[in-house]
Amino acid sequence: MSKSIYEKLRTIPDGYLALLSFLCMLIPILHPLGMPLTISETTKGFYNTLVNLPEGSIVMVEGAGSLSNWDEFEASMLATYKLLFSLPVKILSWGPNTDGPIITDMLMKKIEPEKNFGKVYGRDYLILGYIPGGEMAIAAIAADTHGVATKDFYGNDLSQYPLWDECRNADSYAIIISTSTSCLNMDMQVRQWYSIHGKKILEINMACCSPMSVVYFPDIMPGGLWGAKGGTELEVLSGFPGPGARLSDASNLGVMPFLLFLVLANIGYLGSKYASKEKEEIAR
Repeated sequence: MSKSIYEKLRTIPDGYLALLSFLCMLIPILHPLGMPLTISETTKGFYNTLVNLPEGSIVMVEGAGSLSNWDEFEASMLATYKLLFSLPVKILSWGPNTDGPIITDMLMKKIEPEKNFGKVYGRDYLILGYIPGGEMAIAAIAADTHGVATKDFYGNDLSQYPLWDECRNADSYAIIISTSTSCLNMDMQVRQWYSIHGKKILEINMACCSPMSVVYFPDIMPGGLWGAKGGTELEVLSGFPGPGARLSDASNLGVMPFLLFLVLANIGYLGSKYASKEKEEIAR
C-alpha cells in the first residue's frame, strides 16, 4: 500500500536536508546577498557621519589593523573604503603600523577605485607609507602633515599630486577614521585629534575593544565598527555586501532548510494523527 502524503512528509531522508542546506549556504559564498539584519546604533552613526560629509571633504584614514587579525578587519575596511569611494570626498591614508599601508594597498587592488568608482590616484585619494612614532606621529601629522613625508607608499614624490597640497594639518580633515588593534586606541586618538584640534573620530577595531571605545560615543566618536559584525552591518547598510555579508548570509540561509523540514515534519505528524483518528471513527 502506498504511503500517504503525511507519511512521506514524516520520512523525508536526512540526505535531502543536508543537500538543500549545503546549496543554500553555497549561494552567498559565491555571491553575497546582504540580507537584512539588525544594525547597531554605532554602525548607523559611522555610516551617517560619512554620507553627510560636505562635498570635497578630506577624510584622514589611519589605516592600521593587522594581517594576523584580518578576519576581524576585512569586512569593515572593505565596506568603509567602498562607501568612501562612492561619496564625493577625498581620502588620505597612512600607516601607524607596518601592516597598515600593505593592507591598504591590498584593499585598493581589490576595490579598483579607478575602474569601479572613477576615482583618480593623487586627486581623489593618496596612500602614504608607514610613519613611526605612535602617538607622536599622530601629533606631528595633525600639526604639519607635510613635515612627516615627502613620498607616498609607492615611492613617488608627493609634490606632484594635487590632493597633497590640500593636506596641510588637522584643519584640512573633516573626520578621522582610526583603525587599530589596541584597546587603548581611542584614548590616544582623543588626546591628539579631539582635545587639541576638536576633530571627531570614527573607529574600526577588534570586537573585544568595543567596551573601551564606546564610552566616547556619540559626542566624540560618532560611530564605530568592531569586529566582523560591525563590518557586516556596514556592508548591509551601505549596499556593498562582501566577506561579512557572505558569512552572515550563509549562516542565515543554511538554517532555512532545517526550519522548512521542521514545519513539514510537524505537518506530517499532525496529518498522520488526524488521518488515524478518521480511520478509527470509520471502523467503528
